[in-house]
Amino acid sequence: MSENSRQSDTLHDTHATDTQITKDRILDAAESCFGQYGIVRTRVRDIAHSAGYSRATVYRYFDNREGIITSVLLREAQRFGEELKKTLHRYNDIEEIIVEGIVSAVDKLRVDTNFSRYLDIENPGFSGKLGKLSTSVTDGLTEFITPVLEQAQESGHLPAKLSFADAKEWLLRTLLSLLSVKGPTTRNSEEIRHYIRTFIVPVFATPTLS
Repeated sequence: MSENSRQSDTLHDTHATDTQITKDRILDAAESCFGQYGIVRTRVRDIAHSAGYSRATVYRYFDNREGIITSVLLREAQRFGEELKKTLHRYNDIEEIIVEGIVSAVDKLRVDTNFSRYLDIENPGFSGKLGKLSTSVTDGLTEFITPVLEQAQESGHLPAKLSFADAKEWLLRTLLSLLSVKGPTTRNSEEIRHYIRTFIVPVFATPTLS
């Protein structure tokens, strides 16, 4: 490799690192603003001020406010996904993988500041937000679900005829329902475990699917 090539690679790596540092600083500022003002009331100018940048700089890295919200949610979800993978490797039984995976996700999302704020059904703007930003929600929640199915697949317990994509969608709908739909019963973790074992696990534990 020539000296010029090495210098070019070094400059590229430095630029990439600087870009990520700036993005993380903006996302950190956004999280702070969400805590102070709430997600609905936070504006780009608030985030820019908190980060110590101009609005123009923020827009250089994110197209709009929704893009910042999406990035905050995805960053949190990806961090949890990595934690969940480590947890699920302790289990080699399809029932425990599904049950503990969903319960861990529900417990985390109920207390996680940004997801809990975003999915707060008491917020008057919830329905509109969910419809408008459903992609950011589903992308983020998918990060919570994927490790469950990956572990079931790796351990050889995911039925061969069960579509990975369909299974992911089913678990995603289940998780979103447990988090966002105010049903007749409020369940604690043990009650959710029983609910999942009764109504969700049998779908995945079936040896063959027609």
